[in-house]
Amino acid sequence: MPKNQVCRNIAKINNLHCRLKCNISSPGEWVNGFLYVGSTSGSVSTIAVSVMIWNETKVFCKLINGVKGYISSISYIQETNSISLFVEMAQYANILFAPMTQLYSSSLETVESIPSDAINLDF
Repeated sequence: MPKNQVCRNIAKINNLHCRLKCNISSPGEWVNGFLYVGSTSGSVSTIAVSVMIWNETKVFCKLINGVKGYISSISYIQETNSISLFVEMAQYANILFAPMTQLYSSSLETVESIPSDAINLDF
C-alpha cells in the first residue's frame, strides 16, 4: 500500500475484530487520525485516535460523532516496534482509518481475536 494513501479500508465477511497497527517505537513518535466505523444500517461513527510515545506510551480515543453501540471495545497493546489498537465490533461494519499525517505509517487489518493482555480504553 502506498505510504501517501489516506484511507485504509477493510470490508471482509468477518471483521468483528480489527487491528490498527501504528509503526512507532521511539520517544517523540506519534500517529493521529480518525477511525470511521459504518454499520450495515447506514449509521457512521467517528472516533479520534491519538497514539504517542513520549516519557511513556499514551493512547487516546474519543467518540466525536455517532454512537458506540455497535463498537464493543477498543484496546491497545505495545509491541516491540509498534503499538496496536484493537477494535471489537458487535456486528459487521466497514472500517476506515484516515491518518492526519503520513510521518509514521500505520495499517488496518482483520484479526481473529484480541490478545488477552490488551489494555481496554474508555472512549
